[in-house]
Amino acid sequence: MDGRFEARWKGRSLPYKIFDMDQRVTHAAITGNKRLSAVLEHIKEMQEAAPPKPKVRTNSEKMGYKPNGRRPSRPSGSRAKKKIVHAAE
Repeated sequence: MDGRFEARWKGRSLPYKIFDMDQRVTHAAITGNKRLSAVLEHIKEMQEAAPPKPKVRTNSEKMGYKPNGRRPSRPSGSRAKKKIVHAAE
């Protein structure tokens, strides 16, 4: 899969476009649309009054991962020692 999405119905491909759910009304949009300015002003007030969206936490944050500041050391098995000795020769 290459990440593309295709909507099909009865074997025919349907046209579509992705809609951004996090659109915000700007002051420029309000002043640029004279007929819609009252509605856009109301929408902007509602967006500003809405509570902020919750932060999406990573798996590390969910599981409580805390870095300890140590770096991983060299492997300490007999195979690792043989490899180190062999590499030195």
